[in-house]
Amino acid sequence: MGVRYGVLGPLEVTIDTEPAALPAAKQRIVLAALLLSANRPVSVEELAERLWGEEPPASAKATLQGYVLRLRRTLTAAGVDPVRTRPPGYLIEVEPGQLDLDVFKALVAEAESAPASVAAERLREALDLWRGPALSDVPSPSLHAVAGRWLAELRINALERRIDADLRLGRHADLLGELAGLVADSPLHEPFRAQLMLALHRSGRSADALETYRDGRAAIVAELGIEPGERLRELERGVLAGDPALDWRPEAPDTAEVPGSTVLRPQALPPDVQLVGRASLADELTRRLASSSPHSGIPVVQVIAGMSGVGKSALAVHVGHQLRPHFPDGRLHATLSDATGPIHPAEVLGRLLRLLGVLGTHLPDSVEGRSTLLRDRLAGRRVLLVLDDAVDEAQVRPLIPGDECSAVLVTSRNRLTGLAGARTVDLTVLDASDSLRLLETVLGTARIAAEPDAAADLVRQCGGAAAGVARRRRAAGGADQSSAELAGGAAGRRAATAGRAGGRRHAGPSQPRDRVPGVGRGTAAGPAVAGLARQHRVLAAAGRRRAGPAVAPRGAARRGPGRRAAAGADRRRRPVSDARPGPHLRP
Repeated sequence: MGVRYGVLGPLEVTIDTEPAALPAAKQRIVLAALLLSANRPVSVEELAERLWGEEPPASAKATLQGYVLRLRRTLTAAGVDPVRTRPPGYLIEVEPGQLDLDVFKALVAEAESAPASVAAERLREALDLWRGPALSDVPSPSLHAVAGRWLAELRINALERRIDADLRLGRHADLLGELAGLVADSPLHEPFRAQLMLALHRSGRSADALETYRDGRAAIVAELGIEPGERLRELERGVLAGDPALDWRPEAPDTAEVPGSTVLRPQALPPDVQLVGRASLADELTRRLASSSPHSGIPVVQVIAGMSGVGKSALAVHVGHQLRPHFPDGRLHATLSDATGPIHPAEVLGRLLRLLGVLGTHLPDSVEGRSTLLRDRLAGRRVLLVLDDAVDEAQVRPLIPGDECSAVLVTSRNRLTGLAGARTVDLTVLDASDSLRLLETVLGTARIAAEPDAAADLVRQCGGAAAGVARRRRAAGGADQSSAELAGGAAGRRAATAGRAGGRRHAGPSQPRDRVPGVGRGTAAGPAVAGLARQHRVLAAAGRRRAGPAVAPRGAARRGPGRRAAAGADRRRRPVSDARPGPHLRP
């Protein structure tokens, strides 16, 4: 019996393609709240807020129990019984591919490092899952305030990326009508306007591109009292100058086509990054992974272990790029954890197999089946797998190739000593000198030189994980604050952040407990960085107004008691061996 849940539109439950009736509004609210935190408990307090807002009745707990009981009866009558009682409340068990939101996120993630043709296809699949505004028939203002804007932002981001992929493929003329409609609907949304300008210019309509800029500037100045962002201004300058960099050029092919395959030799790593203080280690890891033991039957497996925010991912990506000549059959990248916790191996295997040309309809259902198919696809081929942010050995083992031709580079906060044959290097924080050098790449040498004491203080507050400062400042909007203001804002929030973090569980006995979205979980940078976003409130607010309707700032959904349903940045990470499958690809 196949069950499917839909939240990307009106709430929907289908059993073997037949819709299950959910006429009671309160049942729909409870079910929607549980589905947004699928496979994780939702507290009684949070469910009460979804049902009654900030003033639940005195009998809320007993009344909620009645609603849950009736929801269970409704679903049982339809042939499924997924709701469970789990402290501090209830959870719904969702299997791979059953929830449209999970399938959407998996497809979007798969497109992230894929070639343009594959990215456009995956993002179209993801956007086709939307049937209208998320949870449009669920009468819960609290739920919509927290989750509605967050879900709408996911869709808008996916749409921008799909249009970007189409532009990279030279489909600018085909996009003109769609982009004109998007700009008309959201005149302050700068990314769509920039895409329309580029499409017009590439279609030989540079005058129309400049008019599109002038119309947008007038609307932004009138509505917000500010100038357009740098991306629009750069486009205007480029169109005026006839900059050849704006012209479309076919991307260099990075795959070899064979019958029945979409991608055979994928080069799917994220962009390379500038490393500071890691050159010798990067060279050592490159040498290790480039070598293999002929006829050993065992692939080289290298683990980079260290606290969150220390730079494991950046190092792994850089090494992966250095290894391109040694792995001519492809380099694959997969993220094994996201903001909600570990990603189930079945989903990761599905992404890897799709990159290797396996159609979604041909993917086995089980982890074992997908793992066997991956080993078969990689047999005898020189392929590098970069597996980022692994939680434990159980998550990694199904992803290991079956022979010595391929190699695996894994990053994890744990040392993964249970991986047979793996070698582990422990990555420590940068020293003060290298941390300052890294900070210079973001703030600029002049500003560091003008305020050396404040810059040093900021580095100290971040425990040597200056990469967290770089990411957080970029996310905050790029305001021209001094190092002293950044350091002061960080220090001013230290006590409050540490107090909030004190009640959270953490992955290991030696790991700090602060988690700051945008900075690695568990990093000592947390207390220092936690206040930086607030330092940029004015600019961030202006940026959100420019972002168009129904676009929430990242992290906004974490405010208030409903944060668990909308944003997973503070959810505890669980060993994969203890977790039920999370979000997955379409079977």
